[in-house]
Amino acid sequence: MSDYQRALEALKDRLDIVDLVSERVPLKRQGRNFVGLCPFHAEKTPSFTVSPEKQMFYCFGCGAGGDAITFWMKIENLDFTDAVKDLAERLGIELPQKTNREPSKWGTYHAINQAVKGYFHENLVASERGQAALAYLKRRGLSMETIRTFELGFAPVSYGLGEVLGAKGLRPEDAVAIGLVKQTEAGTLVPVFRNRIIFPIMDDRGRTVGFGGRVLGDRLPKYLNSPDSMIFQKGRLFYGEAQTRREIAKQRTAILVEGYLDLLSLYQLGIRHGIAALGTAFTDAHALRLKRWADRVVLLFDGDAAGRRAATRALEKLTRAGLECRQGILPPGKDPGDYLSPLDGNGLKAVIDNAEDAILYRLRQGARKKEGEDVREQEKRIKEGLRFLGMIPDPVRRSLYVEKADAILGLKKDIIYSIIKNSGRNEGGKGYGNGSGRGKSPVSRGFRSALPTGTFRESPEEVVLTSLIQYPELADHLTEDEVATLFRDEILKSLTRKVMDEIRAGGAMDGAAFLGHLNEKEKAVFSRLMVRGGGISLSSGQARKAFFDGMNGLYQRRYKAELEALDRQMREREKSGDFEETVTLLRRRKAIVKSYQRMLHSNLKSR
Repeated sequence: MSDYQRALEALKDRLDIVDLVSERVPLKRQGRNFVGLCPFHAEKTPSFTVSPEKQMFYCFGCGAGGDAITFWMKIENLDFTDAVKDLAERLGIELPQKTNREPSKWGTYHAINQAVKGYFHENLVASERGQAALAYLKRRGLSMETIRTFELGFAPVSYGLGEVLGAKGLRPEDAVAIGLVKQTEAGTLVPVFRNRIIFPIMDDRGRTVGFGGRVLGDRLPKYLNSPDSMIFQKGRLFYGEAQTRREIAKQRTAILVEGYLDLLSLYQLGIRHGIAALGTAFTDAHALRLKRWADRVVLLFDGDAAGRRAATRALEKLTRAGLECRQGILPPGKDPGDYLSPLDGNGLKAVIDNAEDAILYRLRQGARKKEGEDVREQEKRIKEGLRFLGMIPDPVRRSLYVEKADAILGLKKDIIYSIIKNSGRNEGGKGYGNGSGRGKSPVSRGFRSALPTGTFRESPEEVVLTSLIQYPELADHLTEDEVATLFRDEILKSLTRKVMDEIRAGGAMDGAAFLGHLNEKEKAVFSRLMVRGGGISLSSGQARKAFFDGMNGLYQRRYKAELEALDRQMREREKSGDFEETVTLLRRRKAIVKSYQRMLHSNLKSR
């Protein structure tokens, strides 16, 4: 074992996955595991499961899974080597230099984005082709300092991306996976961003992970973002976080706006703790990411119907994450960019300074009876405001809001609590951590090893593989030929072969170490099998029964397919009058049934 490998093993020994995940995801104990809302996709009922016993995580909603290092790679958008380096620094473990490191996909994609960002930026600030785009930005009130700070750019109508990347030793075909080019039916690579002002999107480490583009002219779509990729997820990242994250963390307050130009306007007016979602619905992952830096969020969205809906969605997610939210009230028809031209920084700062508590603001709006409004309409608005109270995770804070709601609305507290309770029930238990949501966890309560032969809620492949992982000695009852011919799922087939190789090499299964031999899809499946069942371990007898039931299911499936094929052939022969061939097929059918019965008897004797 190399020095690097020994240091890596020491790192894995000292990492505790529950502690690490808890920094990013609020977790609740459920049996022997912990559960929470997945940081990798938007969900309302917790399906993200962490096993302290197995030192693995798995999301039963999106299929993400792995160990502590895998989690850090995904949550921080790092490749394996950089994630290990990051975690080692946190724990004070010195890593020897790893030799012969080949460039990773992460590194390649970041290098491509960096090269293209520089090209776009030069087009805007130092090329005739970018003059119209530059004039537009200046009309919107942006200074050259702001343009250079955020490295804005321009993508011309036509350009040779191959030449741009080739000059940096990069291949244009590698840019397909990150959405910079698309391949035509003829095989030609065509740039995706054309005739657009470019807004580079960077993560909190300052790495360029994607781009947003605003079209010049009336062509649709008006805005275009890079697609989700290995290094870029719109549902997690913010625009401007590389430039504003430190100021947000310093003030523990973030100003949340809707778009690129809104964020740039804040920054140029000296408000350096703004952040913008990337043109998608605000997600739980956004809220959890923002919670790393801030305790308070000021919602500064447009005052039109779309802006109000967006602010409400963000308030829901932020409240569930435990953040305090305030509502900035912009004058009708104004957005933050309007304060740049003519320049009115004090006016926008006054809007932010005078922001009201976002939940109480909605309660006060509900309490005001509108002209011509009937009782039912007002009731609806009041209940709409009160439902936010059920999303507050802290019971003390929730109780204080109930006191204020009582004063604002003039309703008795027991009525308010009743509305909150019913609101949580109607939303299917959205209020994670607040006691109002008691939806069933998607995590199974135990491994179903006593199912009748051939009847599985899990696939028979999974039953066999899970039993094998827990009791490696069962590998003596499974052959390479059976894996090749009986397993249908290619990932499970590959995973089973690797498990058998590991068992034959060492005689036991070290789950955390084994993950290092797997690709991403195999890691996710292996983590699910390890985490499933709430950490419950099978006894030797249960494992053997589950294993042979699974094997019976695999054989039954194969024999059933063979018999169905023979039955079809016999029906065809009978219709054609070929009775001699029909008899031959019938004999073959009987031989298959007898073979299955012998196999079943052999398995029963092996138990």
